[in-house]
Amino acid sequence: MMGFQRYPVIGLALVLAFASTSYVARAGTLPDGTNDFIPSFMGTKSADIDILSAGLTLSGSNLLFSATLNATIANAANTYVLGIDRGLSTRNFSAVNLPGVTFDSVLTVTGAGTQGGMDFVSGTPISVPAGTFQISGSNITASIPLSLLPLVAGGFTSPDQFLWNFWTRGNVLGTPVAGNPGLADFVPNNSDASVVPLPTALPLFATSLGVLGLLGWRRKLKALAA
Repeated sequence: MMGFQRYPVIGLALVLAFASTSYVARAGTLPDGTNDFIPSFMGTKSADIDILSAGLTLSGSNLLFSATLNATIANAANTYVLGIDRGLSTRNFSAVNLPGVTFDSVLTVTGAGTQGGMDFVSGTPISVPAGTFQISGSNITASIPLSLLPLVAGGFTSPDQFLWNFWTRGNVLGTPVAGNPGLADFVPNNSDASVVPLPTALPLFATSLGVLGLLGWRRKLKALAA
């Protein structure tokens, strides 16, 4: 029977595969309660704007975002907003009793997949590349280039210091609710969360798989030569 002592690289690869897969699945993901719309929300309390979880990780030159809602996302009148604080905290939601939610830029996607964004430091729109946000069933994912969120003077000195919050905006009879009354659900509820850097184990895992492939190739060559 094959054992880890006889094939240490295989053992290492398997261990790292389990650890890294488990980490990616939970890294930076925050749960949120069901039907916990904020009291000031004036739109329709539909399950597709009820956040169940969201998370943001840093991987190289990209931020990896994921969120799960309580129903299939399909209503074009709803908007899903990722707020990023690069250290200046120029905006907050004190007006709806959520002063802990601070941000200086936002990236948005509607239920129909229309993407956009705003940099409140420079006062300019953020041009989000097509396909950055992906909607599948009740899930939203995104691979966000850090070039969309440049460091700002007086702010954080590194993207791994960025803070984030995710919220939804609702509608009434297909018409988006404007302003603060349209704010529906938040995660975290009244604070910002830290971006979670992916661990150094992931590159090591990839290296281990490469070594494993090389060993398999060498074994095939030996078998052909025998």
